[in-house]
Amino acid sequence: MATTTSNPIDFAALALGPVTEGGVGLRGPLGLGKSAVVAAVAERTGKRMLDIRLSLFTEDDIIKHVGTSFAPPDWLHTACAEPCVLFFAEAERADHNTQRAVAQLVRGRELRGWRLHPGTRVFVAVVNHSPELLGALGVVYDLVPPLPCNPTGVVV
Repeated sequence: MATTTSNPIDFAALALGPVTEGGVGLRGPLGLGKSAVVAAVAERTGKRMLDIRLSLFTEDDIIKHVGTSFAPPDWLHTACAEPCVLFFAEAERADHNTQRAVAQLVRGRELRGWRLHPGTRVFVAVVNHSPELLGALGVVYDLVPPLPCNPTGVVV
């Protein structure tokens, strides 16, 4: 079960602290800057950001089979092979089965035998309450405007 907090985000802890078991949820209104928060974490850690817009996926895109074998998507290959920032956006707009597959990956850091690299950080962005996904996360930040920014407008 996720711990929900409306406390200010400690960006240094998100970027440099230990990888959060179960991932980190960012909940807030459209256009708030959830993607910018995750991009800042990727930049600060020097890790590649894999931006997965779940509203564009179906369950078959996540858990695709070729014949009887699981055919993982390219982003899963990367997230398992190297430390990166895996960002699932638009999560509540995905169909229920896609949400379940992502929740399984977030909760167990594994999907069909493919284990995420220990240095891979997982973030899930939602606008509204999404019980299946939020329940799989280690911590959920309820974001409210304005988010702290540096003078260039980049979230830090």
